[in-house]
This record gives sequence, structure tokens and C-alpha cells, in this order.
Amino acid sequence: MQFIKDKTNQRVDLGSGTLYGALNNLLKKGWIKQIDEDKRKKEHLITDIGSEQVEIEVKSCFN
Repeated sequence: MQFIKDKTNQRVDLGSGTLYGALNNLLKKGWIKQIDEDKRKKEHLITDIGSEQVEIEVKSCFN
């Protein structure tokens, strides 16, 4: 969360509930998958379906 805050020059400050809620929604939709089982640090990868959805969303922003 600090990483996001730093990268956005303090403009975006995500709370843990917001971030983890969003990750859970993406997992349920199959747009990302968890690749690391470490309890402390969880890593995720975007799936093929998630990549397709990103493409759809980006295109809709420019139409």
C-alpha cells in the first residue's frame, strides 16, 4: 500500500480493506490467480481472462 502511495506522489492512499477487497473480487472473477502460498506476502498474476478484460476496459476508455 505504501508502494502505491509513493508511486502516485501521495495522491492515492488505499486502505487494506479496499485493496484486499479488490483482490478478492479479481480472484473470484478469475482475472488474477495467487501464485505464492506464503502467509505473509501473497503474489498474484493476471490470467488470460484478466488480460482480455483489461484490453476491453482500456478500449472503452478511448471510445
